[in-house]
This record gives sequence, structure tokens and C-alpha cells, in this order.
Amino acid sequence: MGQFEFFDHTADIGLRVRAATLSDLLATAILGLMELVYPERSRSSPTDRHEFRLEADSAEFLLVDLLTEALFLTETEGLVIAEVEVILDVGGVVRGEFRTFAFDPRRDSVGAEAKAITYHGLRCDHGPSGWIAEVIIDI
Repeated sequence: MGQFEFFDHTADIGLRVRAATLSDLLATAILGLMELVYPERSRSSPTDRHEFRLEADSAEFLLVDLLTEALFLTETEGLVIAEVEVILDVGGVVRGEFRTFAFDPRRDSVGAEAKAITYHGLRCDHGPSGWIAEVIIDI
């Protein structure tokens, strides 16, 4: 699994992700988003699965679209994503599933309110040491 870290960005927060593969980078970014939104959550086992399929012209757009999809799911259905499976297909298609559990205010706490995933400062590059991405989250 890759790694993520946060960095300050004016009134927003940046998420920097490093991973060996693009699919791992995308999955790690989702887990980074969950750490931002639900920093003190139970590590409950997932109880539900939510499949996704997205298509984009670039790795950058896949990253934003997938993070936006995850944020929408957590906000509209009150779910916490505990695990992610990401599979890359040909032609800029990514599919997989979010494994979730229901948010419970008695055991889980809310961190930053992520309003949107932005394109400002968006970066997703592949180099000799793997993938690195930076994305700004509007909070």
C-alpha cells in the first residue's frame, strides 16, 4: 500500500500520495481522504460494498473523479470507507469497490469537512520511484 501525507494550502488542505502503481495511488488517496474526514473512527470491519466505474482522459482526472465519488458516498449515505479495491482497465477506465461501514457518532468523530476536490494545483506523475500525486481539498 502507498503512503499519504497532508500539507497546508491557504484555507484548504493538500493531500500528497506516493505509491508504486497507479491503482495503489488511487486507493491510498481514498484512505487519505477518509483520514482527513474521519480521523478518529473505529476500525470496524466493512459491512457493505459499493461498486464504482469511472472513465477519464488522464490519471489526474481519474484521481479527482474517484475522490469526488468517495466524498459523495460518505456525505450522502453516512458511510465510512474502510477498504478500497481499484482495478485499472484499458482506455482510462477505473473500476472497483469501496468497502464501507456506517458512521456512528458514538464511536466515530468527524474531522475536517471536505466540501470538494479541486483541480487547483493538481498533479499526478509517474517516475522511476513510482507514482506521486498532489490534490487540494476544499475544506
